[in-house]
Amino acid sequence: MWRIRACKYSDLNALLALSKEVGEGMTSMPQTQLGWRRKIAQAEASFAGQPDAGSYFLVLEDIGTGKVIGTTAVYTAVGESRPYYALRHDKQKHTLFVEHAMTSASEIGSLFLSAEDRVKGLGRALSQARFLMMATFPQLFSATVMASCRGWLDDNDDSPVWHAIGRDYDDVDFNVVVERMAERGNEWLARKLPKSMSLQHISPEVVSLLGVPHQQSAPAHNILFSEHFVQSDFIDLADGGPTLTCQPTRIASYQTSVTAKLHIANRPLKGEEMYMLACGNLQNFEIVLCRGEMQSNGVILVDDSAQVLLDKHINKRVKALQIQGSDEMLNRLKHRHDRAA
Repeated sequence: MWRIRACKYSDLNALLALSKEVGEGMTSMPQTQLGWRRKIAQAEASFAGQPDAGSYFLVLEDIGTGKVIGTTAVYTAVGESRPYYALRHDKQKHTLFVEHAMTSASEIGSLFLSAEDRVKGLGRALSQARFLMMATFPQLFSATVMASCRGWLDDNDDSPVWHAIGRDYDDVDFNVVVERMAERGNEWLARKLPKSMSLQHISPEVVSLLGVPHQQSAPAHNILFSEHFVQSDFIDLADGGPTLTCQPTRIASYQTSVTAKLHIANRPLKGEEMYMLACGNLQNFEIVLCRGEMQSNGVILVDDSAQVLLDKHINKRVKALQIQGSDEMLNRLKHRHDRAA
């Protein structure tokens, strides 16, 4: 069984290990203890209800092993406390424009699942968890949701876009740019770049990479399209990665989530449906992945293998989202039920 919950200081070493596995280029996954301590502190303030914190950083925990195996997050009020800049790619004019973008949007990001713990369907569920949280606490989030994906990198984890466009204005290695943006945001880089840059003298190969996601980000990119996100004209200042947007209430997982009352079945569940159940208030928020059976009277039944995790939420209202999952996920849940029985 899996649980998605707010990060905490005891996760520090696990988060460091995950960020090392991610590698360079993902600015929302710090590479240092100090960076993670700051991020965890901001997340704790956010889940404690401090409105200006705006960093809902979640981890995926394998209950069987107690291991943190993935991350996902929603950040609110982009560009308010720290200005956010992007390149607008005007394809008709073959020009990039530096613009102050996406002010006050909510941003989803930090989606990562450790390679050794990947189960088919689990990455998609990790992505959907953000939308289930939005449906649970709609008042926290903006009218626009954005996602900024890492741009395409070569075999050396270097950015051809940076070398062809950005390095003329800030002659440092790409990994240095990434570290600076992780620490300071990207306003400093926007000030170094000209307000417009013609693509006439840039190779067609590099131009073709504008708006193309990193190889590791491609599956998440495709998932967002299936959730009704659309690709905008904005791309990342450094690596040219794509930006996608959607209104929260148009997101497929948001639309299909339902409010239900949670009960223990006290009998074998019918069918093989899998659900994500968003439980608790903001201070003790968690999402549990389990088997479930939805009733016509607005009750959702779970089996006794989920009771250990869900006991404090029994007979309470939860936000439920049926997920596709996979046979592998279902077998893991069934196996754990057999062991519990």
